[in-house]
Amino acid sequence: MKNMKMLVVFLCLLFISFSSALGFESNDSTRVEELFLMEEMPNHNIHLSHMPHDFEPVIQNPIISDYDGDIIVFTANQGWLSRIYILDMNGYVLNYFEYEFYHFVDTEVVNNELYVSEGFAPRVYKVDVFTGDLDVIVDDWSLYYFYGLAFDGAYFYVDEWDLNRYDINGDKDSTASFDEDVFGSTWNGEYYWTLDDSNLVKCWDISNWPSINQVTENNFIPPSPNCRGLWFDGEYFWTAESIEDTLGFIYQFNYNGEIINQWLEPAFSGWSACVIDFNDPPSIPNIPSGPNVGIVGSEYNYSASSTDNDNDQIYYQWDWGDGNKSDWMGAYESGEECLAFHIWNQVGLYNLRVRAKDIWNSTSDWSDVLSVIIYTLCGDVNADGNGPDISDLVYLVDYMFQGGPVPPIMCQADIDGNGSGPDIADLVYLVEYMFQNGDPPAENCCL
Repeated sequence: MKNMKMLVVFLCLLFISFSSALGFESNDSTRVEELFLMEEMPNHNIHLSHMPHDFEPVIQNPIISDYDGDIIVFTANQGWLSRIYILDMNGYVLNYFEYEFYHFVDTEVVNNELYVSEGFAPRVYKVDVFTGDLDVIVDDWSLYYFYGLAFDGAYFYVDEWDLNRYDINGDKDSTASFDEDVFGSTWNGEYYWTLDDSNLVKCWDISNWPSINQVTENNFIPPSPNCRGLWFDGEYFWTAESIEDTLGFIYQFNYNGEIINQWLEPAFSGWSACVIDFNDPPSIPNIPSGPNVGIVGSEYNYSASSTDNDNDQIYYQWDWGDGNKSDWMGAYESGEECLAFHIWNQVGLYNLRVRAKDIWNSTSDWSDVLSVIIYTLCGDVNADGNGPDISDLVYLVDYMFQGGPVPPIMCQADIDGNGSGPDIADLVYLVEYMFQNGDPPAENCCL
């Protein structure tokens, strides 16, 4: 397949050179309509145009800069033309940009900006989704073409015979041996993933770069044998079908290849799809409101709220500080208070926090933490859940007079509940309770 790709690139360059020598420039709109056959779909605002290679892309329906919501970016190629489509999340075309003698294939999103790889040249472009303008980032003519494109937070990875990586400015870092025919690739935060000509999504461990090891147990079959590009949105994969003369689908799918969502493509011979967020996330919720002390096994209620500049509905997720997080709760109206409850089953100090997301899955940062002390019994100095008993008395004496360990929950050692312990008065109080039928430890030592 790589030899075939090399031949295609050579023929493309030969054709471009021959056409330029003859002063070739076609404005035959009929031919363009034959190349990009569209199925009529409601609310599509599409105008067909043929644009010479050196011209700026024509914007038929520009997106305003404050567009509210996510957009789907879809690439398609027919003949010598390539298009980048901008769709809303219902699959309706908002705009598209058309380029002659380009072949845009895989897509990547970095800092909410679009990058595409070039199948006719060894280039990676950054694309302005408002104007269609291209900014060359990677331009490595020691190679022939790029297909798969992935970014791991530090480097772009593009496959052409071997796997090559470049920094965010397009400077080449290094190359690793990699004998794969890749249509699309992506990074999921842990592994490098490829979709290849064997109709298999493969998982690769590149943590020991330039050594690359396949994690075969993670491999799976994509939703269709016609899938090409590959992109990961933080939870699911995306791809698009490439079928001649027939509209395929854009797929969002899970690690088993099961379809989560699908959209009919606006043109046949698609390649890749990704999502860019033009939506403002909700504000960071206020610090949770509720008790900052409690007893093991008791239920406590907390509340928090956030606002959304776009007036979208909001969901909340709580991190209880004990390794447990709630499911997303909601939806709530912007500014509406979210109420949640939790039970802690062990003594300790827990940092409770909450975050918010809107209906477009734009997520806020975590709130400031509310520190919650969970204790068992006043007088349970060693916090073992028992007592007070002789082990607590020994622990307190050891701490006060022999430099022993600090009580795990200091307030539980304030046995008389006066807020000033542990001190001699608490030690006397504990001895009198245990051996002289004195009053039991105060109930409010941690309150």
